[in-house]
Amino acid sequence: MKHIHHELPWGSNSSPVLAIGGGDGGCYQKIQALDLEPIMVKLMDPVEGEGWTLEQVRETEVWYKRFLYLNAVYPDRSIVPTHAIDSFWHYHILDTLKYAEDCQIAFGYFLHHFPYFGMRGDEDQQNLLDASEQTWDLFREHFNEEPVILHGDVSKCVKSCTGKTCSHCKAPTCSSGPKVRSNERPRLAVAVAV
Repeated sequence: MKHIHHELPWGSNSSPVLAIGGGDGGCYQKIQALDLEPIMVKLMDPVEGEGWTLEQVRETEVWYKRFLYLNAVYPDRSIVPTHAIDSFWHYHILDTLKYAEDCQIAFGYFLHHFPYFGMRGDEDQQNLLDASEQTWDLFREHFNEEPVILHGDVSKCVKSCTGKTCSHCKAPTCSSGPKVRSNERPRLAVAVAV
């Protein structure tokens, strides 16, 4: 099987602009090295995934890895994903073995997903909006880049979203697929004619 090799930049810079305490213990490199290609293949599948294009999965992967990085360097904060980042995260989580392994590599622990933030009343909704704004401030601070609206984010936003830097979107419902009996995962070469 032919594999597609590609560089996945963090943005205009080759690494985060700011690291906590002058260094992040190699966290950036560990997250950048994660092989998320199987998740990208799943997201591109029109039946089993979301039917995203190669361009969409690549762009979202960049932002997802940034999201993971912020979770690693700010473990005590609520880092809020956009709808597209959250979808990527859901599909990563669905590959339970890979997700657990990747979490161990990136964080040294399992990063849990709490899908109910913002749904438990008005105060919780406001906490979500506040955490969303703080998350985008961290994206700007660390990556020196204005956050973008990814595909699907605007159509899924809550009422208070202005559509400018939407970061408080609701996630789709996930469903688990059949259990994987093998550690071999699909590659982009299967989904994209090279």
